[in-house]
Amino acid sequence: MSNPKGSTRDPLPRNEDALLYEDERWAALQRILASPGFQRAVQLRNILVYITKLAILRPDSSVREYEIACEVLGRRSNFDPDDDNIVRAQITHLRRKLDAYYSEEGLDDPWRLSIPKGSYLPVFAENIKPPNQEQPHLLGFPSGGVPNGPATPSVDDPSTAHRPYRSLLLVLSITCLVLVISVCVLVQKLLVRNAPRAAVPTSNNAFVQFLAHLSGPVKIVLPDTSLVFLRANFDPNLTLQEYARSDYLQSQINGVKDPDFRYLLTLIRKIRTTSYDEVAIGMEIQSVLSINSISSNYSFAHETTIRDVGEGNSVLIGSYRSNPLAALFTDQLNYRFEEDPVTKDCYFSNQHPASGEPDRYFAYTQDRSQWVSGQKDMGSYVDIALVPNLTHSGYVLLLNGSDGEAIVAALRFLMHGKLPPSVDSVLRKNDLSYFEFFFHGTHADSQDEAKFELLSVRSEQGK
Repeated sequence: MSNPKGSTRDPLPRNEDALLYEDERWAALQRILASPGFQRAVQLRNILVYITKLAILRPDSSVREYEIACEVLGRRSNFDPDDDNIVRAQITHLRRKLDAYYSEEGLDDPWRLSIPKGSYLPVFAENIKPPNQEQPHLLGFPSGGVPNGPATPSVDDPSTAHRPYRSLLLVLSITCLVLVISVCVLVQKLLVRNAPRAAVPTSNNAFVQFLAHLSGPVKIVLPDTSLVFLRANFDPNLTLQEYARSDYLQSQINGVKDPDFRYLLTLIRKIRTTSYDEVAIGMEIQSVLSINSISSNYSFAHETTIRDVGEGNSVLIGSYRSNPLAALFTDQLNYRFEEDPVTKDCYFSNQHPASGEPDRYFAYTQDRSQWVSGQKDMGSYVDIALVPNLTHSGYVLLLNGSDGEAIVAALRFLMHGKLPPSVDSVLRKNDLSYFEFFFHGTHADSQDEAKFELLSVRSEQGK
């Protein structure tokens, strides 16, 4: 370890590795580094290792902003913290990452690492839990309910004989298990290198050629399926800034009176879930990029920042209801997925209807009688759009649909189907910077083109 400009720090002892590996706090750090939230955050990992090593081996020392910038982040010796706030920004990000870790994977860690404000050295505290405090389980909640919550009343209590959440609780529990299984399938397919790949579309397909011109690495952002349920029950207007917080919607969840239901909602909020449909979409796109030697990486919506999609090329899967990052680009779209705050009906609004086009396409409505009576023409709608990123240094491909199956069908139609001339000609433009392909379908069978219809092609914004 070299001494930065102006540093008088003595070199660390030669047997530092032995001293570190004998320390329980170093083992606690390794658990943090192995967690999903830190595996791709290279700079945060390096900073955390550096400052933790100093905290353990030099507990009475301090570390300066300049030292982290030069030793860890590769800044030159003329680094001036007044002109460059990289260290302060990364430490703030690191604190948020640690809070998120200890609210989920690190909940039961024996040590808790924190970085107090005004300091760059971490502090370790033993994570001591109150004795005889049972943790409830997903199915079959033990008596006692949620920590610090009211005791679960007896089933013989008349006031709970018809508890409204009991049947819903079972349904939600099963749903959670199904979602967790979906995530396991995702992990298996992404990590096993020799897993079977989806059928590769022909190279002369215009949509495939469009993907092949994206410069890597391409960020593929998977949606948060559990967020759809939470939005429907709590705050449909949840902003991206609120969602980025590790405790999003928790204050509203804490207001639920039923302790079992409250605990289940907390689990749904914490677990990162996506469906196999969305995974299949990502894998289809990744296979094309890989064949054309374009690197790509996956991340969940909750792990992706505005800066991540503001630079380079990205693919955002899902509407703003499951992928809040999509809301950053809504103003650039003609077909915008929206939800009526009163009726909870979901629809695509047509900002500039052409002759004969409606101004709304209803994906589904809470009033099921309108499905039967035909008062509204409802079905699966998908808007696949290309727009510039926030810095105009690349592009964002938005796969925005009323459901995952519809997005899969639309994407496979573009990759494998016989493209209409209107779509083919747009995709083959040399200066392509915007398009929207708006589809309607009655099911996800992409082989049956008669039931999957292209409604509109837009290649000029605002028209």
